[in-house]
Amino acid sequence: SSCKQWYQRRVRDLSIAKMKFLLCLTLLVGTTYGAVTKCLNEDLESTACTAPDNVVCVGPVFDGSKADGESEKARGCSAAVDTGSCPAATCKSCDKDDCNVAAAAKFECPSYVVDGEGLKEADAKKTCFKAVDTDGKCKAPGDSAKAANAATFGADNVCGACAEADVTNKICMTASSAVSFGAVLIPLVALLYTLF
Repeated sequence: SSCKQWYQRRVRDLSIAKMKFLLCLTLLVGTTYGAVTKCLNEDLESTACTAPDNVVCVGPVFDGSKADGESEKARGCSAAVDTGSCPAATCKSCDKDDCNVAAAAKFECPSYVVDGEGLKEADAKKTCFKAVDTDGKCKAPGDSAKAANAATFGADNVCGACAEADVTNKICMTASSAVSFGAVLIPLVALLYTLF
């Protein structure tokens, strides 16, 4: 009947209109989601991004083998990336303004020098790097450490955890960078407690 045909056309028209709306919405989301207006540059300064390099921010990841604790990936604005252009081992991408923050943080480890047949703490400390929001690790002489083990605790090697064999042989102890603060704070609290 004519009424039925009118109803079917109406349903079809509404379906087409709904599809057009969803398509427009998808295109709108696709063009805005993940777009960035600014990213940090190599100097960790905010820099404006322009098309087509305004999809994501990219930057290095933590790499303890590097002098500054970061992989060699340049930090800045970028077009869309994949595992080829931004492999997880050396690169990190993100889709918020200025999200490509530092991947490494500085901390200090005491280094050690030969003192007779043993080792003693050197006057200068070594600047080390750790992944952001983690505790840094330092090597410290164990009960069996001797002058012959000096290289392990010198400034060039003192950053990072001890080798498992050295721990087993009591040559090396791994110390956390967070311990030094606690080591000062706990005795201080105890002293204050006795005073009041």
